[in-house]
Amino acid sequence: MERTITINMGQRIFVINEDAYYMLKDYLTTLRQVFAGNNSSDEIISDIESSISDIFAEKYGTEPGTVITIDDVREVINRVGRPEDFSCLLYTSPRPRDR
Repeated sequence: MERTITINMGQRIFVINEDAYYMLKDYLTTLRQVFAGNNSSDEIISDIESSISDIFAEKYGTEPGTVITIDDVREVINRVGRPEDFSCLLYTSPRPRDR
């Protein structure tokens, strides 16, 4: 029997199995570290959490008894992007304009 955890993400309630919860938590923690130096980091993380919530809601709607699995979290990470995908965007300097 697997343990489940009830979470609130993007103003929605989801039931997620314990392994999936820890994977999602680690993912979001890593994203917070990636965006730590950005003045808008809280807003960026909030937007990402809302996107994740939308993806879960799109897949499961409000079906009672639905449990988000580790495969669901992997799918979300693939759709939203891995932390290293975001870090590449942060460290790319703009090209100088031709004068």
